[in-house]
Amino acid sequence: MCYLDIPASKTFKAFVKPVAVVVKERIDAWLQERPVNQAPLVDERTGERVSYLFQFRGKRMGAGVINRTIIPMLCAKAGVPLGKL
Repeated sequence: MCYLDIPASKTFKAFVKPVAVVVKERIDAWLQERPVNQAPLVDERTGERVSYLFQFRGKRMGAGVINRTIIPMLCAKAGVPLGKL
């Protein structure tokens, strides 16, 4: 078991979520694969500079893009049917 720090947003406070070790492994793998020239962005709530897990060309990717494109693509690559989510 590992813990994922979820930052505060407009609607909720920061919290910690327990996740399986495989989730941490996959996030670490993505952090090694994603483009290295992703500059940190300013968090709208805290004003801190942060590196979001999914950002592209200096902007955060929206939930719609993540849910409709990235998650289905990653599930297909991993052989996980979308109906199991």
